[in-house]
Formats: sequence, structure tokens, C-alpha cells
Amino acid sequence: MNLRVVTVDIKEVTRKLLCGLWILICPQTSRFTSVQWSVPERDKRFVVNIDTTRFGAVEIEKEDILQFEAGLIGFCDSKDWVILADAENPAVAWIQSLQDCSLALAVVSPRRFIPNYQVRLTVSELSPIHLTDVDQAFVLCVVSRNDNRLTMNLRAPVIINLDQKIGAQIMTSDDQPLQYPFANLSSNLRQSA
Repeated sequence: MNLRVVTVDIKEVTRKLLCGLWILICPQTSRFTSVQWSVPERDKRFVVNIDTTRFGAVEIEKEDILQFEAGLIGFCDSKDWVILADAENPAVAWIQSLQDCSLALAVVSPRRFIPNYQVRLTVSELSPIHLTDVDQAFVLCVVSRNDNRLTMNLRAPVIINLDQKIGAQIMTSDDQPLQYPFANLSSNLRQSA
């Protein structure tokens, strides 16, 4: 797999994702075993240097880190994540944990594949990420490989408040599938994920 790892501006990612071009997200940080904070002389911005198993060494700007107070489902110890772009496939992004450098999950914008996808959540479910406007919400779905086919989890989307850089993975109360198969995927998407 040939990947290009980039640090992205969360507003730019949001704009591109809302346009349905691509989605990327990577959260995780609780143990700073492989994470180093530094201030580069070139611009005096705070950065995190991590050595990931999937992408190698990556420099992340502190402003690009997303906080997940409860972690993600199955990864509750991973609280800090960052979005990384897939160099070969603009439809796929990766959420990389900063706590566990071996943990990166492929994610996509569900509306790219299901234009009428809607997330039905209660106000109390959204309160941990402090959403005051639906335009602040950024929705991603985790991609999995099951029985040699790719699926996306529509039942538990990752919801991100882009203004405050906080997110949560929330189980929807409606009857969305846990493993929604991609119907007409290009071979490029199948290879990336």
C-alpha cells in the first residue's frame, strides 16, 4: 500500500468532506509513549511527532488533534486522534490514534456513497461534543473488511464538532446497519481500505 501522510487543516478537510470529495479522521492519545511535543524553530507552532506502524513517522500540528472524551467504541483508551489523507484514494481517510501508534481506522463520508444518509440523535447524545449548529457536525463512518468485502458502520458514526475539535462515536437509535456493504466500489478503494 502506497500512502502519503499529510497534516491537514481541519477546516479544509471539512470543506472537502462536505463536498463529498474525501473524508479523513484519526483520533487517539492517552499514553504518550511514542509521542513527542516540540516547537519547531521554523514557525513556533506546537507539533506532535508520532511513529506509526501504518504511515511511519508523522508530524502533527497540535491544532489538528481531535479530542474524543470517551474514545471510540472498542478503543476507549484512545482519546486523541488526527485525520490523515490516503495518497491513493481521495474517498478514504484514516483516523490515527495518538495513544496507540499501531491503531489507524479507515473512514469515509457516508453521504459520498449514500446521499440520503441521515443520523438521528438526541440532544443529550450530542451534548458531549457541544454542537450548537448542525453545520458544525462532521460525520464519518468506519470502514471494515468482512468476508472479503468492505462494509461501513452506519449504526455508529463518528460525529465531530469541527469548531471545537471534539468528537464522539455514537450509536444511533434508528435501524441503521452495522455492516453496510459498498455496492459498486472501485478496485482502488478496495485496495486502500
